[in-house]
Amino acid sequence: MPSTGTSGTGGETRQAVISQTVRMERVTVREATADELAVVQAVNLAAFESIHESFADLLGPGINALVYPDWRESQQRELSELVAKPNSVLFVAVSNLEIVGFVVVELNFETQVGELCIIAVHPDSRRQGIGDALNDRAIQVMTESGMRLAELGTGGDQAHAAARRSYERVGYTALPLVRYYKEL
Repeated sequence: MPSTGTSGTGGETRQAVISQTVRMERVTVREATADELAVVQAVNLAAFESIHESFADLLGPGINALVYPDWRESQQRELSELVAKPNSVLFVAVSNLEIVGFVVVELNFETQVGELCIIAVHPDSRRQGIGDALNDRAIQVMTESGMRLAELGTGGDQAHAAARRSYERVGYTALPLVRYYKEL
């Protein structure tokens, strides 16, 4: 889990901002505890299953196997590495006492850039404003921590369309980029 100590630039302010809990109707967004990472990982895999199915369809089996040989393992490793970073924080969305989504925010106090590293909502809990609540919390912690710019990356495929709409609703500006693959 990320360190939420008060060392470093903006430490005391950062701790106060991170400790806040955001509540919306039926959903609470709060900082995750260390013992919740396994549940968050389960949401992570459930949320990204359709994304990786989309990637497999787009890339075809040969290229997909080269780019994502074991997407589940790499998805879990990426999340674990992100939350272990000293200036990152993991927030969870809780509804009916269950974790239904999460967001990882990384704060760079030198560049004053906050990155929304990963955001996910369990498929059974989508279209209820949970992604927007997580996004709002990420922007709030970035703003209150002194960040001047928020950034994120996402896919351009159909499986990411709802995520792109969510980001655009809260004011992110897209810079279209394309990544090409060719099996050799």
